[in-house]
Amino acid sequence: MHLSPLLTDDATLGEIGNRFMQRRLQRNLTQAELAARAGVSKRTIERLEEGGSSQFANVVKVIRALDLFDGLDRLVPEVGPSPIQQAKLQGRQRKRASGTAAKAVAKGGAAAVGAGKPRVASRTKTAAKGSGKAWSWGDAR
Repeated sequence: MHLSPLLTDDATLGEIGNRFMQRRLQRNLTQAELAARAGVSKRTIERLEEGGSSQFANVVKVIRALDLFDGLDRLVPEVGPSPIQQAKLQGRQRKRASGTAAKAVAKGGAAAVGAGKPRVASRTKTAAKGSGKAWSWGDAR
């Protein structure tokens, strides 16, 4: 039988129990021998093979004793970083080239910017609309 999301929980447990039993028989082990290797009771092995519930720790012990531990990694795979985390891990990537002012600074230092023109205070860039004059404290209206 193929495991399917359409199976009931009981049917799924029954199929897994059957697979445990087939694997045990393939290895020519009795239930008592498997129980001893796994460090669980023989009744736990019987319950698992019948499709009954058991503590997950006991299931892991039986999986280990049957050399099926590699399958646990496929059962619940590791979660990788999200796309947002990957972007943060990569760091900032340039999207476009820088302007000519940045090139001038890189070549000749701050004096090269503006080609000798005096630098105007940054508040003149935020002049009041239509007034043509620089913003100053108290002109916030």
